[in-house]
Amino acid sequence: MSSIFNTLIHEPLYNAIVGILHLVPGANLAAAVVILTIVVRSALFPISKKALISQIKMREIQPQLDAARARHQGDQQKIAAETMALYRKNGVNPFASLGMLFIQIPIFIGLYSIFSGSFDVVDPSALYSFVPNLTAAVNPFLWGIDLREKSFILAAVAAVAQHFAGRFLLSSAVTTPTEGFQADFSKAMRSMSLYFMPILTFIFSAAVTAALPLYWIIGSLFTIAQELYLRRIRSASKA
Repeated sequence: MSSIFNTLIHEPLYNAIVGILHLVPGANLAAAVVILTIVVRSALFPISKKALISQIKMREIQPQLDAARARHQGDQQKIAAETMALYRKNGVNPFASLGMLFIQIPIFIGLYSIFSGSFDVVDPSALYSFVPNLTAAVNPFLWGIDLREKSFILAAVAAVAQHFAGRFLLSSAVTTPTEGFQADFSKAMRSMSLYFMPILTFIFSAAVTAALPLYWIIGSLFTIAQELYLRRIRSASKA
């Protein structure tokens, strides 16, 4: 299992970072992390696009969900059944965003395994034949913060970025009733997006080297940019 992880996750990320460090001025680690984040999130865009579109569709069918709740008031089993039927009919996967999170877990683990070591000395044996060995000294600082060390500042910024990314994704959600299956589910997802995930982000980010919360910050900004893009595309398709 470890050899598969190294081949599919660790080695590609390691080589990508070393390759990017060759390209950025002064071998700046912060710039390399930003570029790597954009590359990784762009590669995952087809998957994250499905998750975001699913969330948009869920907001769009909210009136139908409310009507189903009104028809079966008090019968939670029928409400749940019709809710899932509407999800299937409209191609909504309420757990799509969680799937995106699970996909990124191996990437986070790979980056953790890389940044928990040292970039002062690059391991030539881990490089692909087309990636030259890094001879320049790596600049690990971002506004005085050493990305090789832990940073509560970047951990806090990562948590705030996660909160606002979640708030932005929920900003256009239709107000839901205070009772019923859908309302309970919506409240649970809202609490997870706005509070649980930022807290978890801070705890995780404060325990690892600062390069990882920087990756998370750029990822949250990328998520907001994706949502804006998909909203515009979807609005244009309905015009």
